[in-house]
Order: sequence, then structure tokens, then C-alpha cells
Amino acid sequence: MNYLFLLKKAFFDAFNEEFPNFNHNELNILSILNFEVPNDKKYGDISSNLAMLLGKHLKMSPITIAKKICNSLQKYYIKIKQATYVTPGFINIIFTDEFWTDILKIINETSYDDYCISKFGDNQRINIEFVSANPTGPLHIGHARGAIYGDVLANILEQCSYEVVREFYINDAGKQIDILIESLWIRYQQICGKEVELPEKCYPGEYLIEAAEYLKDQYKDIENYILCNIKNKSEKEENYNNIKNKLLRDFILNKMLNDIKSDLAEIDVYHDVFISETDDISENISKTIDILQEKNLLYKGVLEKPKGESDEDWEPREQLLFKSSMFGDSSDRAICKSDGTQTYFLSDIAYHNHKYQRNFSKMLVVMGADHIGYISRLKAAVSAISDNKIIFEVIITELVNLFKNGKKIKMSKRAGTFVTLRDVVDELGKDILRFSMLWRKSDTQFDLDFAKAKEMSKDNPIFYIQYAHTRIFSTIRRAVDDGYCDNDEFIIQSFEENIKPYKDKINNEYITTDTSNIQKIKSNKKIYQKYYFYPRKNINYTLINNFAKDLIHKIAQFQQIIEKSAITLEPHRLSYYLYNLASEIHILWNLGVNNSEMRFITDNKELTRARISILFAAAKTLGKGLQIMGIKALTIM
Repeated sequence: MNYLFLLKKAFFDAFNEEFPNFNHNELNILSILNFEVPNDKKYGDISSNLAMLLGKHLKMSPITIAKKICNSLQKYYIKIKQATYVTPGFINIIFTDEFWTDILKIINETSYDDYCISKFGDNQRINIEFVSANPTGPLHIGHARGAIYGDVLANILEQCSYEVVREFYINDAGKQIDILIESLWIRYQQICGKEVELPEKCYPGEYLIEAAEYLKDQYKDIENYILCNIKNKSEKEENYNNIKNKLLRDFILNKMLNDIKSDLAEIDVYHDVFISETDDISENISKTIDILQEKNLLYKGVLEKPKGESDEDWEPREQLLFKSSMFGDSSDRAICKSDGTQTYFLSDIAYHNHKYQRNFSKMLVVMGADHIGYISRLKAAVSAISDNKIIFEVIITELVNLFKNGKKIKMSKRAGTFVTLRDVVDELGKDILRFSMLWRKSDTQFDLDFAKAKEMSKDNPIFYIQYAHTRIFSTIRRAVDDGYCDNDEFIIQSFEENIKPYKDKINNEYITTDTSNIQKIKSNKKIYQKYYFYPRKNINYTLINNFAKDLIHKIAQFQQIIEKSAITLEPHRLSYYLYNLASEIHILWNLGVNNSEMRFITDNKELTRARISILFAAAKTLGKGLQIMGIKALTIM
């Protein structure tokens, strides 16, 4: 189905014929050869700027290079009807009618599972870390954007034959966890009737009151429970505090992480691996320091005064520093403070070393925009520990502004007033939320208006796409009912069960680093529909002629869109594509309202079957695209 592979081969062979002495060791032609669909149809079905990329290398004008390649192209791919070149060196291709009908036939005869599977990932292992929210409160709308982005990007990469591990890093160490424990203890005392004020530094949200009530239900009288478990009575006070803090810590971290898992399950986001900073990374700290010392990347020194800080506030202190600036960072970074305590950055280096030791070819991290200043030091750390052997990318997700009844919803984490992920799911539903988070490039802010997201109009992309899908199936059902097609030729299988873990229960253990079960989990993913087309009689695709040509062209771009989304790490390309595909379907439908020649169902049974085959390819493409986005494709509205 991937006609671009055949086209690339034709370009490569044509180039070699015209430039037989070219040294391919100096430049990999296939790596720079790309195709784009021209916005203006007068420039053909597809075009390439290869000649312009080669001009300087060949010391020849791009237009001359383009002319030479065009001379040989048709010889190597007979389904090219015309190859032309235009200034400043674009090569424009027009395919034969047979080319397009062949694509349609291949799509319809390919099983749903195999449809649009790309092999260019070549089973390389990719780690994608996303969400990784601090277990100190409920997930909010910002987390939702990162969660959905990471999940769909992982789906796209898997569609391209990458082996993907979805990872969640649990920040369960440090001062923030101490504050969480203190906040819970104060809330517990308050519901027990004690007059205790919540300090300003503590977490103010209502969720901790609920957690404290759950804690009270579970242990009844915590203080008595702790006293009963003190073994060394001579050190009663110290033991009391140790037991209390461990009990509160284990309880609240289990509760918060399982709440996070449950919230993510509401939007069908699941992780394969959970890595604990405390249990998995702390023991890796000394190893990481040893690695950096062996590479001569650590030294004791004094960092320059930060910009904007006064002389009175700044104190020159000798710290253990990492030579981050050697790897593109703006300055070296402290990993141990003057008093010997470790910085948070050291834990991050140790964590990414932990990833590196698990043999991934690429590591991706999805972060919120508030972490943008952290990117350069993370990249420096990964470059250092891997000797620049691993590809490391950080993807930023920007803020989402929520609007209800025309008014912006104000949120304050400090005041404990924010809209949770679960609130938004209750308002919009999972599918609308998932699509909304993918309708813009991840690094741009956007406004999510609840009313507009639920509109039933062309201005609402998810409705427009779903409506196109239901229109297709209403036409298919009519074709079957009227006897143009046989019922067993068009089979839809629906799967609604959700066999993923975490949805309806709180687990006793919140950490899993076991990767042996990943493949089993992946094989049980929720799939909403599978489409199968079994033409029991031969379809005469030549009858299609120029009917729905633009729609067929758009369908044929699907794999190219998937691959480009994987290469650029931009899932929003898929949502744009599905909207444009839906637009072509609606255009054809509307043309048929007033023009009987443009209808899918005609008086000619053989012609109707040929035209219906176009609709089925469109439905399969829309359905597959929505499945990759984790959205159910509707067949009736």
C-alpha cells in the first residue's frame, strides 16, 4: 500500500542512471528524499524538492538536476503518467488512473490489523515518559494534554513498527512528599476534632480531607495503632514518629498514585512501567556519580551569580558541579550542595541513566511548559552518560485555557482551586477531550470552550469527522438493503470491553518495574471497531474513472501522514488529516444531493459496487485514524 516506497525507488534508480558516478557514501539520497502533496492541483499529485537539495552538492543548477531525473522516472515506475519540472527545481508527478484504483483495491483487500502498518521503525525500542505527575494531588487539564499527547504519539510509533514502552516516573522523594504527609496528618487531626491550623506551605485541596477520612476509616485510631507497634519502648518518641511517617507515606502515596491511574483510565491512558524515585533510582545515585567521575565530568567549584540576584542575596558556595556546559547547556550544574545534600538534578541524571541501561535506541520525554528551562540540562545529562549514543527528545505541552458559559475558568494550585481531569471528562466525555487535546500543536496554548467542543456543526472537528463516518455507513447499509451489495461483504466487529487494570480498584502496590508483562498488556488494548471488506464478486474498479478522485487521493495519503507524524513527533497532523478527509466525504455527499451522476448508489449495480468500495476504504481509514487517537468511530448518530 505504501506507494511512496516504490516512488522513492524509482527516483533513486532514475538518479543513478543520470548520475552514475555519484558517491552515495558522501550523501544518502534516500534519507533526504521527501514528497509533499501540492496545494494547487496544477502541480500534479505529488512533488519533490530533491533537485534543490542536491544543487550545491552536485555543483549544478537544481532545474538541470530536476530535468535529468524526469527524463528517466517513467522508465522505473510505469504508473507515472507524467513527470515535469518547474522553477526553481521542483519535480511534479501525475499518476495514471490505474495507479489510484490499484491503491483502492489494495486497501480494501488488506486486513484491518495490517492496514497502514509501516515498517520503517524496524522494531527499534523507544521509551516515552509522559504524565509523571507529582503524586501530591489530582490530575488537572494540563496533565490531560500531556497524557493524551504521549499516548497517541506512542500509538503512532507502534503503527510504524517501533517497540514502545510507556513510562511514568514517580516523584516520591523530597520536600514535596514531606509536605504532603504533613498536610494529610493535619487533615486527619482536624476530622478527629482537633483544632489544628493548616500551614500556608501545605496542600489545601479538598482531596486531602477525603484521603484523611479514608485513612480514619482504615485505621480507626492511628495513634493507638502506632503505639501498639512500637517495639523499643525506651525510644518511644523517635519510634512513634518513624512509624507514623512511614504509615502516612505508604498510605498517601498508594492512594494518590492509584487515583492518578484511575483518572488516566477515564481517558484510556495506561502506562507499561512505573519507576519510583525512592525505590528504583535512589540506589542508582552513587553509580551515576561514579560514571560521571570516571568520565572526568565532575568538579568542585562555585557557580556564577544568577542573573537578577543581588550581591546581598547571593552567597558563593563550593558545590559538586557537573560539566553540563560541555554538552550545550548554558552553564555547569550543581549535583551536590555545599552541605553534601543531593540536588534534584542528580536524581534526574540517575533516572535517565537507569533508562539508558535498559537499552533503548531513543528516549522521549513529554513535559509541561513550566519545565522548559530544564530541557538543556537534561539533554546534556543524557549526552554525557550515553557518550552521545542515544537520541533524546523533550516535547513540550503548553497550557490549556478552559472556558464555560463564555467565561474563562480561573485556576490556582496554591489556593487548591483547579479543574481536575475527571471534571473535564464528566463535562465533555472522553472522546471529545482526547480529540480536543490533539487539535493543536502541543507547544501552542489553546482555549477549550466546553460549549463549542460539544457543538454539532462543521466548526467542531470531532463532530464533523464522526458525522462523515456515520454518513458512510448509512450509505453502505442502504446499498446492502437495496441489494447492491451482500451483507456478508461488509462486516463490522465492535469491542467495548475494557480489560485494562487500575480502572475500578485501588491496588495495594503502586510501583511496577516489571517489563515482562508489557507485551501481554499491549495485546489486550481496547479496540473499538474492526472493518473487513470481503468482495465475493470481482469489483470493476475501472468504472470509477474520475469519480471521487480527490477523496481517493486523500485516502492514499494516510500512511504518509502516519509516518510523518512519527518522524516529527506531532500527532496533531493526524487530526488535521482526518478533518480534511471528512471534508472530502461531505463535499461528495453534498454534490450527490442535487446531481444524480455524483451519487454512490446508482441504477447500475456494478457501478454502485465500485463506488461503494471507495466509501469502505474511506471508512477503514477514518476508523483506523480514530483508533490510533483512542477515539471510538461512530456508525450511527
